[in-house]
Amino acid sequence: MDEPISGSMGQKYKNATAWHSEKDVENIFNKKWNVVNKHVIVPSIGEVQENPRSRSAKLRCAKKNL
Repeated sequence: MDEPISGSMGQKYKNATAWHSEKDVENIFNKKWNVVNKHVIVPSIGEVQENPRSRSAKLRCAKKNL
């Protein structure tokens, strides 16, 4: 949806129906995500020694169902 984040869900839904069919809007709002990795990926000890700023990095990823 190409609306700003500050808009309410109702406002986003109303604006989306102006551009998409109601069925397409329902499909967009009903999307689910599948987690790719069960745990958060953090940098290795070697990476932190080479790059100290990486010590706080955490990688989380998910795949969107189509």
